[in-house]
Amino acid sequence: MMNIAICTPELSYSDAVSNDVNGMFRVLKELGYNASIFVEKSNVSFPEVKHINKINDFIKSSDDMLIYHLAIRWDRILGIIKKQDCKKVIKNHNVTPPEFYYGLDNDAAVACEVGRQQLRIISEIGVDLYLNDSMYSMYEFIGEGADRSKSFVVSPFHHINRLEKQRAVF
Repeated sequence: MMNIAICTPELSYSDAVSNDVNGMFRVLKELGYNASIFVEKSNVSFPEVKHINKINDFIKSSDDMLIYHLAIRWDRILGIIKKQDCKKVIKNHNVTPPEFYYGLDNDAAVACEVGRQQLRIISEIGVDLYLNDSMYSMYEFIGEGADRSKSFVVSPFHHINRLEKQRAVF
């Protein structure tokens, strides 16, 4: 059975990338895949969330898959993507332009600036598939060198049922 490692630097209960990671995880499990989530930091506690240090114990075959959710700088993942002999997929959530944070949060500005540079680095490494949240994100990634024939738009998973319940309250 194929192992699928879903990777993101941080996982929480409330942000959009975490919602997408969790939604993807649920669907893959429902389809019968052996999926796990790999992170550096998490405040989510369920057994399938593992530290990124454990990924070498999980990816064992060239038929396995690594899915990296790209949204901000994560230096560590670049070496992992280069090293792993498996199928590789990038889920691009669009890294915020750093100028949004200039003068407000310099650490966030730097993280976004480097994250945007990593788009080009990942394009140069080459992966099997580039999944993007929007056409804008896709064309931005293609502009950085992503292979157009391997680039597609896949909307993020959302908690529509929770949003519907909230709407009913108002």
